[in-house]
Amino acid sequence: MQAEVDGYKLALGIFLLLLSFYLGWLLYGIKRQHRSAGFSETRREIELNRAGLDSELYRVEQYFQEQGQARNESESILNWARRVQGTELEDIALLHYRYRFDPPGLSKDQRQALRSKVNKWFAKIK
Repeated sequence: MQAEVDGYKLALGIFLLLLSFYLGWLLYGIKRQHRSAGFSETRREIELNRAGLDSELYRVEQYFQEQGQARNESESILNWARRVQGTELEDIALLHYRYRFDPPGLSKDQRQALRSKVNKWFAKIK
């Protein structure tokens, strides 16, 4: 009888040991998947944040900064553009927003329109 109980204890111990190894392996796999998914999301966020950093609007902003009309820290580009030049820069600011923040971005024609509008604006002020 005692040998039978000892056999069950041994079998139960081996079963629990194998079960803990199996659960540990599952948790490690799940954790690794979450880590790699987090990395790809972070990479995507970085790529989205870089989009539009080459916008020509930043040339306009630099020009006004040199003229002493810099954008305030908490001021949106659209509000700043309206403040420094009324609605004249509004189209440029709206195209910039789409280029910078809209996931699909701008089409080639719209991107060219942004460049063209900024170049025309600079030509007009000089």
